[in-house]
Amino acid sequence: MRRLPVAVLAGLLLATPAFAGDAELLRAKARYLPAAQLSYGDDPDGAQARYDAGRALVEAVLAAGKVRPGLAQLRAVML
Repeated sequence: MRRLPVAVLAGLLLATPAFAGDAELLRAKARYLPAAQLSYGDDPDGAQARYDAGRALVEAVLAAGKVRPGLAQLRAVML
């Protein structure tokens, strides 16, 4: 009987990191996606701003790591 609570606790501890990136992914979306969706000028400064915004978004999404299946499509779209 003592092994059951230990097994349940171990299962919960091991399952938690698999979805640790969910909150980070949603924060990345809120923080970086709006800038990546903006229209920028057709000059070199606009091109650089567009690149910087896209790169910041991609780096934040990659840093979020593994997400649950329900957010996998959102992650893929933002990459």
